[in-house]
Amino acid sequence: MNSLEPIEIEESKLSQDIAGLLTSGAFSDVTLRVRTDLNQKEGEGSFAEVKAHRIILCQTPFFEKAFAAHPHAEVVDIADVDLPTLQLVLKYHYGHEMRFDSPAAILNLVTLSDRFGLGDFVRRWKRHKILAPGNQSLSRFLFSLLPLSISLSLPLSFSF
Repeated sequence: MNSLEPIEIEESKLSQDIAGLLTSGAFSDVTLRVRTDLNQKEGEGSFAEVKAHRIILCQTPFFEKAFAAHPHAEVVDIADVDLPTLQLVLKYHYGHEMRFDSPAAILNLVTLSDRFGLGDFVRRWKRHKILAPGNQSLSRFLFSLLPLSISLSLPLSFSF
């Protein structure tokens, strides 16, 4: 039996196009709205909106439930997530490269991993032994963020 040499196949154009949908907003069918300041009272302050696509986001239990509960809603409010965190969640689901500008951003994403279907993100980080800032392992890095999580009042419920 002949063995084949491994063949590397580049990312499909469809994958590239899906990533571009988030940036362009083309063919979006839902708008996600978050508060610009999570400390503002309910019904007060300003909001930021991001256009998205149900077909992409319904793969996660959170969005599937939100869309099922309000199937014809054009706007879905997400009360307890800030805009930078929502943008990272969306970048992950649309296949964008993700860059973290602060330890808090990483902590927010890992903390919300179960809710927003990011478990694969955390597993990949561990499996590939991707290092956090300062060449730390993920667990050591997250442990170093404990004081930060307490000051930000973030829940610490990691599932590895």
